[in-house]
Amino acid sequence: MILSLPSLYAHFGGIKEIRQHLALRGYRELTARMVASGFGLSGEQALVAVCNAYLEWIRTSPGLYSAIIACPYLQNEELAAAAETWIDVIYRALAFYGFDKAEAIHASRGIRSIVHGFGSLERGGSFSTGVDRDESFRRMLLSVIDGLRKHAGACAPREAKRNPSARDL
Repeated sequence: MILSLPSLYAHFGGIKEIRQHLALRGYRELTARMVASGFGLSGEQALVAVCNAYLEWIRTSPGLYSAIIACPYLQNEELAAAAETWIDVIYRALAFYGFDKAEAIHASRGIRSIVHGFGSLERGGSFSTGVDRDESFRRMLLSVIDGLRKHAGACAPREAKRNPSARDL
């Protein structure tokens, strides 16, 4: 069913509400995809699965991904909770490394940046040489994981700590 503008605005309070609705749907879909892909896995296998699911979702849901990126989630409690749930999936995949709160935030930002950057460049047509893009992503991800492993080994032992939340980002 296609809605006309008057009909669309009968369901939403304006463009801001439409954007928030799309972002909320995007966060929920992305989170579900990442959780399903990492279910039953642990350690670096879970991190790889979560990152692959994240990239695949960017590929298959570019409009919803754009909605997530364009909608500041801290202005809306429901969006903030959905964003926090999504980011918590990444933190759980990174828990293997034993990072404290600040290190987990840094690692999460790095992971999100490489997946976002790769997905955005790919969507923009930057990888048109015929060389396997999935292999490029795999190699990049393995390099990042190697760096995380080395960094985790260089960090001093830590006491138990709470996972950071999306609001810490």
